Amino acid sequence: MAKTKRSKKAPVLTDRVTRSRAQVNVSELIHNALASTIINGDPRSYEEVMLSPLKNQWQAAIMEESNSIIRNETFSPVNLQELPNNFGARPIGSKWVFKTKRNPDGSTRYKARLVIKGYEQMDYGERYSPVGKLTTFRLLISIAVRNNWNIDHLDVVTAFLNPDVDDDSLLMQLPEGWPEGLMDDCPEGEDSGVRVVRLRQALYGLNQVPHLWYWHINAFLLSLDFFQSEADPNLHIQNKCGILLLLYVDNMLLTYPPQAAKEAEEIKTALATTNKITNLRTARQFLGIEIYRHKDGTIGLGQRRFIDSVLKRFHMEKAYNATTPLDDKVKLDLVDETDRETDPREYQAIVGSLMYIALATSPDISFAVAALSRYNSKPFTGDLTAAKRVL
Repeated sequence: MAKTKRSKKAPVLTDRVTRSRAQVNVSELIHNALASTIINGDPRSYEEVMLSPLKNQWQAAIMEESNSIIRNETFSPVNLQELPNNFGARPIGSKWVFKTKRNPDGSTRYKARLVIKGYEQMDYGERYSPVGKLTTFRLLISIAVRNNWNIDHLDVVTAFLNPDVDDDSLLMQLPEGWPEGLMDDCPEGEDSGVRVVRLRQALYGLNQVPHLWYWHINAFLLSLDFFQSEADPNLHIQNKCGILLLLYVDNMLLTYPPQAAKEAEEIKTALATTNKITNLRTARQFLGIEIYRHKDGTIGLGQRRFIDSVLKRFHMEKAYNATTPLDDKVKLDLVDETDRETDPREYQAIVGSLMYIALATSPDISFAVAALSRYNSKPFTGDLTAAKRVL
């Protein structure tokens, strides 16, 4: 069957080749891949919670999140009718986001998170905040192996609720399902049953919240005699004791020599004074990457759970094994009459998932992922088949 090379001479392909290299945001693909690890069946709304056989577990998660918000004094009541006539800010909506999480020991926990509908915001400031690099993560693991250092994992609970918000115009409607008995002194708004609050601290979904949280925790770490690496601003180094701390949003990986164990505990205690910290102690998982420490001192990294979730998402968990990532007989830059354009969203989701796996633990598929990513903007059925072969 005749095949056509993807080049400027083939009009049907010119747009695809040009756009695929210019418009695809690699970091966005990886972010979407991480987001896709949510287990199928998690409620997508409060209405689904009320119909779920796990209703009690989800409602307990809502109560835990709500109590945490109240303890942190995240918002305060506001009476819309007492606001001045020239007050132009409109209350922003909010909702619950539900997610089933797996602990390193395999147990299950249910998480409910109150999220403000940031897409309704009309005015906000800086949004950018850096995140730790996977290369830095692997470097810390390598240092720990060579020197037999300890590796601890800290998780900041409700991290984005910690920074202060210096903006009195940020109003929010409490979501459906807000527990009775909490914020009862909050007057109802114009719509019957809708209660409005004024934000005092950051909340998930707020456009500027990643920026606020990063500078909040960064300033605190600097106050503990850490300094930032020039290569990665999320790598904090304390020369005095030889302690290395990698920050990835609300996760921290702490690497240090055994003789600095006392100082490391003091750092954890200091962090817990201003942030609610879960001390997971010896790191067994970080960013969905499993960490296996063997008796001979070596460390193995894996992503079994993440890979299983990706295979399940794309209905490939029962597929036959392939011996190589790519078929050497398939030329991705050629198409034939049977090739048709396919849904770019599914293709990009597969490539983004594979890209995260390649960068984290599986460099053996890097060439295949790089080749497939050239066609993210305009994939054909042959490209989708090749991507599924890598799965």
